[in-house]
Amino acid sequence: MEVIQCHEGFKVIDGKFSYHCMKAIVRMNNELYLASWKPRRHDGIDPSELFDVHMLQTSNRGPELQQSWRVVEPDPDHHVKKPKLSDYASNELEVQMQREIETWEMLQDHPHPNIALYYGCYKKNARATALAFKKYKATLSETVNPQGLNKHQFMTSGRALVSKEILVQLGAIREALDHLHHSLNHAHNDINPSNIMLDQDGMLVIIDFGSCRAVGESLQVTGTARTHGWHNPQVDQSSAENDIQALEELIVWLSGSVDQLHW
Repeated sequence: MEVIQCHEGFKVIDGKFSYHCMKAIVRMNNELYLASWKPRRHDGIDPSELFDVHMLQTSNRGPELQQSWRVVEPDPDHHVKKPKLSDYASNELEVQMQREIETWEMLQDHPHPNIALYYGCYKKNARATALAFKKYKATLSETVNPQGLNKHQFMTSGRALVSKEILVQLGAIREALDHLHHSLNHAHNDINPSNIMLDQDGMLVIIDFGSCRAVGESLQVTGTARTHGWHNPQVDQSSAENDIQALEELIVWLSGSVDQLHW
């Protein structure tokens, strides 16, 4: 058995967010499987220790192309978002990809300069296999927190790389969210430092609309994945308030106080 990818899995246990198991992609008999095991280690696992084992079907996957979708040819200058290997274990892969593509089609029909530029999808066998975007320089998290400090550690650090220009530009992020909320009646639902990027000129743009849903839509029913530590897990409905609260929390993370608003 060969371990291809592996990471720690967590869940709420007795009211606390705790380690649950290791989750991995493994190769056995020349086939790929999604599997889990209990010991907190990355190697030396016997196949008998595996549970929740699912074969991954990776060929001929992705939603069927729709005539209205933008389709582009592969280009090395694109940032390409394609399913992770673990995504192929889900029967919802096609549904989730179609939802995200249609969200980006809507956004490009009603563009905003502080929302990422989507070019279109890649195709194979009349199916969409990946999404293509403009390449940006770095995430906000990478820019101001290159050491990867956790949320608390960063907030108690000197925040040496947080510039006044970044704080000022959060006003443009608020305008982009207002456009999303009021013009399109949608919410992003996953605003955090890794879903905001800087372009080559230092302008901030929002990326990753995989959790974007119409205002009022259920987040649980639609299988919406959000970033741990940057959302209220008790909230189960898409809303503008989700984004505004997350943006205010982001401002506190960057500057220490919502009084540092620069718009």
